[in-house]
Amino acid sequence: MDKCKPCLQELVRRFPGCSADVAHRFFVARRHNLEHAATMLETHMAWRKETLPVSRNEPLVAAEFAKVGRCRLTPG
Repeated sequence: MDKCKPCLQELVRRFPGCSADVAHRFFVARRHNLEHAATMLETHMAWRKETLPVSRNEPLVAAEFAKVGRCRLTPG
């Protein structure tokens, strides 16, 4: 893990609000390749910004998310 520390710090630096745990997940998922992890994390953050949170006032959209097991409802 100590060898990964500089790369994880770099990911956290590039993506403010990203925790070291999240950075580690993406870094491991991309077989310890910093640039691939950064690309994957950037895509993920863009998806989250566009998609989440789902409002309770959007029942059809929320139902679709619930089908795939990714649903985060906020008070509407």
